[in-house]
Amino acid sequence: MKLFEELLVQNDLHQPCLFKSAFSENDIDPESLFQAIQQAKMIDIEGQSDVKFTYYNGTQRQTNHNWHPAKNDQNLAEYLTRLEQEARQRSSGTQTFALKFHDIQKYADFEFWLKLKKICQSFNQKCGFSAHVESVLFMGNYDSTPIGIHKDSGSVFKFVIKGKKQIRLWPAHYFKSNNHKPQIHNYSEHLKDSILIEGNAGDIIYWPKTYWHIAENSSETSASLSLAFYEKSQTAYFNELIDRSRNKINKHGETPRLIKYSPDFMDCFGKDFETYFSTTFNYKKMKFYISQNWLETFTASGFMSIPPKIQFSLVDDKPLRLTKDFPVFYKLLDNQLIVANNGRSFVIAHPTKQIFELIEFINSGETFTFLSLINTFKTISGSTLKTVIQALGSYGAFYAQP
Repeated sequence: MKLFEELLVQNDLHQPCLFKSAFSENDIDPESLFQAIQQAKMIDIEGQSDVKFTYYNGTQRQTNHNWHPAKNDQNLAEYLTRLEQEARQRSSGTQTFALKFHDIQKYADFEFWLKLKKICQSFNQKCGFSAHVESVLFMGNYDSTPIGIHKDSGSVFKFVIKGKKQIRLWPAHYFKSNNHKPQIHNYSEHLKDSILIEGNAGDIIYWPKTYWHIAENSSETSASLSLAFYEKSQTAYFNELIDRSRNKINKHGETPRLIKYSPDFMDCFGKDFETYFSTTFNYKKMKFYISQNWLETFTASGFMSIPPKIQFSLVDDKPLRLTKDFPVFYKLLDNQLIVANNGRSFVIAHPTKQIFELIEFINSGETFTFLSLINTFKTISGSTLKTVIQALGSYGAFYAQP
């Protein structure tokens, strides 16, 4: 999305703004979204995973609504038209609906997730890395956001997929200066003080996390995809990594030794604090898991929820090439090499010089086959080579074919 990258450079992201005609259906296409919804339906039926969605009948949340696409729904437009018709045929209550899908990339085609990752890369390069990115697909003919005026914890880019979308915004200080919280649903008295941004299909609406906002629809059903970037301080994210790493240590049955029962602090820790700290908290393992968690988050472009591994069959003479823009990252710690790509990682113990040369060769973007690797990297055993390429292939490292 070259145009999107240029717009990021040209615009001040401290203020809400509209990016006109900033993406096309080749970037975020309705068909990919509909296929993701269908995949989510299959997973939901089979009970394999907890599909996170929310359905609103007017402003009332309904947990038991059947959002599944019907057999006759051939595309996103038909699916939304049927949901709209069902809402308008209700004998009582409101005739509007709203449907939210969280983490739609978990169910979409792998290429779709790579496109979202590329968008995140562009944002991260300008603004700094966001340690948590969330996607939410909004669909419906609702008049305004069912939960009313609110603020998000992250800055949001809303990609308008279908129909028109209006976002009404107020700066953070507005309601504070008016000595009351916003009227959740009835905000007519505040319209004159709001900022109104209207987007059509292909436009992107942006607002920083500091702004109160509410989405509004015209009479037609709309669909939009929001990417929310949750900025965290280094300290906050480091603490989060520590918690994740501690959980990994405990899962492996390596429970840290408890502190000595004593009211005297120095007696608890003894003379050599560093030694005690290392043995008590598994310092080396903690450092290792922190690095591993970081590489997984970094190569996932901040997405906490990632798609499943892809089916990858290693064929000796099949040409392979690294997917552009998403290199393999690695880090050596205590003779263990962490190798990461697209939010996943594996570990190679006591890596040789040629292992590093192998990864650098893969990152060069050259086309290769498994047979050519065997002939080039002769000191690496065939089984190790196969393990490395098979793992990276299942992570989607070679998703784009030569």
